[in-house]
Amino acid sequence: KALTMQQQIDGKTVECTPCWAKSVRSARPEADRKVENKVFVGALSQNTTTESLGRHFAQYGPCDAIVMMDKTTGRSRGFGFCTFHSNDSLVRALSTQQTIDGKPVDCKVCSPKGEVQMPYKPNRLFVGGLPQSADENKLRDFFQSFGSVTDARIMTDKESGRSRGFGYVTFQSPQSCELALANHTSNMIDDKWVEVKRCTEKNAIAAKGTPQALMHLSPQQLAQVAQLTSQLQNILGQPLVQSLQMAKPLPSAGGKGRGKGGVKGGANIYPELVR
Repeated sequence: KALTMQQQIDGKTVECTPCWAKSVRSARPEADRKVENKVFVGALSQNTTTESLGRHFAQYGPCDAIVMMDKTTGRSRGFGFCTFHSNDSLVRALSTQQTIDGKPVDCKVCSPKGEVQMPYKPNRLFVGGLPQSADENKLRDFFQSFGSVTDARIMTDKESGRSRGFGYVTFQSPQSCELALANHTSNMIDDKWVEVKRCTEKNAIAAKGTPQALMHLSPQQLAQVAQLTSQLQNILGQPLVQSLQMAKPLPSAGGKGRGKGGVKGGANIYPELVR
């Protein structure tokens, strides 16, 4: 009815036109990305082959496995990968300590393609996208379904006291972290999907020559820098990335051949981000 007649508001004629819905997009694109259900399997015995690795994990469901071999010697490099056809199979495999060919092995959820893996804390996770209704008790209660939680903390604004929308969870066992990561698409708190990632070891990265400008970033911000750098490499291509590494920086007030951070020109100051 409102559109069938000319409208006037506060004595002024106004123009009314209908708004059309934008194309429907996911409210949680990170959650809806394709999940590989892939695990890294480390500390393998030299007797373990691709066939025996596949037979072992087949007890949890259909899967594809491979043991990585040294091209020169033909010997196992001591690790491999297993991709399950379903998330349920992945969770079952991670729920117990695995022993293959008589040797305990280390199973970890693989990072998504394109994501640069940096040193991380094995017992701690970053949790982003928290709703304002979530407090530390809700955070602890949700993640206790994966194992014993020793600490659950939500970061708050110093002035307002409001949640900044992210926090950290520390487990007693690294295995609990892997289960939470494997539950990627179903991590929901107060009906809102939350993003769960490995908690970056900030100090470990800084010790490897991180620029001064990055040393003060939070683990969340460092992870974003790594992700953006990886995406840039995919867009530009490796040859151009290599040429950028070799390019000399522009002179600045920091001194001849140096930028403000005091880093000598030409060197790759963050080698972990360019592969």
